[in-house]
Amino acid sequence: MIIDENKEGISYSTIQLTLKDSTFVKGEVADSLGNFLLKDIQNGDYLLRVSAMGYETHIEAMNINSDKTLSPLTLKKSEVVLNDVVVTGTSFIRQKDRVLILPDKQQVKHAYSGYDLLYNLMIPGIDVDKRKGTVSSFKGTVSLYIDGKKADYREVQNLQPKDIEKVEYFDMPTGQYMGETEVINYITKKKETGGYVAVDGTQNIGYLKGDYNAVVKVNHKNTSYSFFGGYSMEKYSDKASKQEIFHFQDGDINRNTKTQDAQTKDNQQYFQAIINNSTDKRTLNGKVSLVHTDAPDNYSMNQVQYVTDANGTTSTNRTDTKSWMPSIELYGYFKLDAKQALSAMLKGNYTNNEYDRSYIEDTYRSFTHADEDFYTIDFNGNYNLNLNHNNSTGIQLRHIHQISNSDYTGDYVAQNHLWTGETLLKGQYNQQFGQKFSMSLQAGADFLQYKTRGSDYNYYITPWIYVMANYRITDKQSLMFMFNKANSNPVSSWLSAVDQNIDSLQIQRGNPDLEKANYYVAFMTYNLQVSKFNIQVAGSYFGAAPTVSYDYYIEGSKLINSYQSDANYHNAQANLSVTYRVNDNLRLRASGYYQYTKMTGKFAGDQSNVGGSIDVNYFWKDFAFNVYGKSPSKSVSMYPSYTKTPASYGASISWSHKNWNIEAGTNNTFNKHLENVEYLNTNVYQFHNTVLNKSNQANGYVKVAYTFDFGKKTSRDQKNIDTNINSAILKAR
Repeated sequence: MIIDENKEGISYSTIQLTLKDSTFVKGEVADSLGNFLLKDIQNGDYLLRVSAMGYETHIEAMNINSDKTLSPLTLKKSEVVLNDVVVTGTSFIRQKDRVLILPDKQQVKHAYSGYDLLYNLMIPGIDVDKRKGTVSSFKGTVSLYIDGKKADYREVQNLQPKDIEKVEYFDMPTGQYMGETEVINYITKKKETGGYVAVDGTQNIGYLKGDYNAVVKVNHKNTSYSFFGGYSMEKYSDKASKQEIFHFQDGDINRNTKTQDAQTKDNQQYFQAIINNSTDKRTLNGKVSLVHTDAPDNYSMNQVQYVTDANGTTSTNRTDTKSWMPSIELYGYFKLDAKQALSAMLKGNYTNNEYDRSYIEDTYRSFTHADEDFYTIDFNGNYNLNLNHNNSTGIQLRHIHQISNSDYTGDYVAQNHLWTGETLLKGQYNQQFGQKFSMSLQAGADFLQYKTRGSDYNYYITPWIYVMANYRITDKQSLMFMFNKANSNPVSSWLSAVDQNIDSLQIQRGNPDLEKANYYVAFMTYNLQVSKFNIQVAGSYFGAAPTVSYDYYIEGSKLINSYQSDANYHNAQANLSVTYRVNDNLRLRASGYYQYTKMTGKFAGDQSNVGGSIDVNYFWKDFAFNVYGKSPSKSVSMYPSYTKTPASYGASISWSHKNWNIEAGTNNTFNKHLENVEYLNTNVYQFHNTVLNKSNQANGYVKVAYTFDFGKKTSRDQKNIDTNINSAILKAR
């Protein structure tokens, strides 16, 4: 292991083994923690040379006659002052199991959050929406980690770019990331004692939306103490029109609904305290959090027109939800020796949810009140072992257990008890063949079980398989293939054994007898670096057979909206993504795709779609300018329904100077009538819904952030707080 004078690992130092006459024998690059391993060395006398930017080179003579474990090698900081250096090489370095990305000065300076920096990096095939805080690719959602620990939205949003040393992109995850589709891991700089206070606020223009956060961190030796608090809110109106046809046995009923007035609003507050203690051998982390979410008095007033009623009538739909969620999380990482590592995470939370809904249409009245207690326990353990011949192995055990107790009053009086449990045991074997080819075989079993009061006990034991192969054609080209078979349990609320009245003609009904879904994923990617271009060509297939979808059927004079488990879903895509670094100031990214989706089963259909996006970044002194655009899209979901999403575009300008960051932007600047369309046509029910949402129309935002450091400079901490509220309440859709 390569360490500095503070006994912290030095990432990506260079190791060379030579004969005494300096003849090169073997070389290696240390990993993100400073570990390295040289294999297949013949007995003899050698010189070991270790170097890293900013440190003095270390040379050590040694005799090797068997396997040899070295004590940690300490590099001293270099006192040499270097002149300005212009680096013309690529910042994307393809390694055997990842892409190492070195952010440049411009990308770091003109970013405030982890999402901002990731957007500026312009990784081919990765789509970053820094305004919404989402990261995805053609394979699905990309998992985000910080220093090897999984992070959520708040954590990445508060990550300071100047404290990010490197970014690792695992397009074929192995090791501790086993089971993930794709992974971005931020590697942060480790600083000495000190502290900081940071505040930031974002306010929308055009409709009411704001997000405000504050953090205080203090370091003392190997221990840090962090406190976070924040408040967010949103309020907007939308207009919708919906045409429906109900095919009842006594004849069809046609209904047209048009919004006259509507309001959607919510607010959220959170607090978190973190204690973190780290040494070169282990990391211990403890967190307590409290999240409160309130969405009061959301309503829509609509004009309802039946074909048989020339005058029409008015309907009112109101909902009110409230949630409290305290949680605790314990995490530990232990480096057992140079070859072995163990990590474990235990997280538990309790959520209290209240839900009220009322619906009035002429003389028809409907009311529902639900009160729920929801408990979650999540354990994840990983063991990884590096072996002696370019191979490694590992094992992962994870268990997630959830219990929901709900009381329903109003139209439908019931008590619902639901519990679900999922245990995953996975093993992996990774092998490197020479310098060009590597493979990973991961296999295991998934034990899935769930039960609702009054229904049968459901359980499934299914195999889990992941196969990956990576061929490095040259240092600038690589070809990768992956196949994965997995499964998942149905959404908790869909398993509820309750009914909910939607309106005078429809009933929402859960289905406690839903079966698990089986997933099949395969993709192949080709990556190429040519001068200032990074290119990715990819093809993928995602299949779910069977999967859960919505179900519609007639029961007397009512249409039942429920769920079924006999649908099959197929999605095939071809993608092209290109990034171009024109110069230090101008960066471009463009992508295009073709997608074909097919649904079979009770509700069959297909849809093809061609689209793309473009992003432009220009940096000038303390300013950064951004322009983006996305094409309209069409899709068919697994549930199933067809959707049409309009094109979107926007621009922003930001100013970064010392500890200040100010940004202003606009979205869909000249549009006031962008509509989202959703439609479905079955033998019992048809609908066509058009929504004109205020949040999707022309709007702008202003963001202001400031950080104050005290004492010695210290690394930024992150808000590792999960603000997603757990609930199994069946809500009218």
